[in-house]
Amino acid sequence: MPDHTANQSRHDAPLVRGRDASKDLGVGAALRTVVEPANFDIFPGERISLTGQSGSGKSTLLHLISGLSTPTSGVVEWPQFGSIDALRPTFIGIAFQGPSLLAPLSVVENVALPLLLLGESERHARSAALVMLDRFELSELSDKLPEEISGGQSQRVGVARSLMGEPRLLVADEPTGQCDQVTAFRVLDIMDELTKERGCALIIAAHDPKIASRMDVHWTIEAGRLARNSA
Repeated sequence: MPDHTANQSRHDAPLVRGRDASKDLGVGAALRTVVEPANFDIFPGERISLTGQSGSGKSTLLHLISGLSTPTSGVVEWPQFGSIDALRPTFIGIAFQGPSLLAPLSVVENVALPLLLLGESERHARSAALVMLDRFELSELSDKLPEEISGGQSQRVGVARSLMGEPRLLVADEPTGQCDQVTAFRVLDIMDELTKERGCALIIAAHDPKIASRMDVHWTIEAGRLARNSA
């Protein structure tokens, strides 16, 4: 597993640290280990791709990293963020693979939600959300409901929402899987620009090797076993 001695000489404590972290799912005869004991660190500004076949454990590992799930054994810690209760939406933004927009809220209301949860005024949150939607070239969708937009558009709105509040780590699970390749690369360009502008670390799960190649550090997971490839 990764040896981050070199990274530790360049950075402070990691944003995320996993030590022998594993995850089991199911019960009884259906119980299975989805993520084998894994050791990993994610440092400030680091850019990581996570590749693996469907069912290999990518999403489960991202859920452990983002605090959406707790390990069955071992530990996942966030040395610079504090407890698991403090992670979202303050420090970690999440772009989900599947539908994640709240149906009763308009697009702009969905994107504004993280700022509202952080205590910002409705006026400020809406204004900032409109700026973010414009950055992602989605302004024309601002007043539409999730049911009125396509799956690819919904994913792009979810990415825009994940970057509200200027998180220090963005966890992206196949965030452009429902977009055509041209749109997907445009979204990735914008994600790249925004995360670099803010010094935000990024880990992105992807099937497309062209997407993975854009990152500096490359992780693979196979049958739940995490490994790091040469950059």
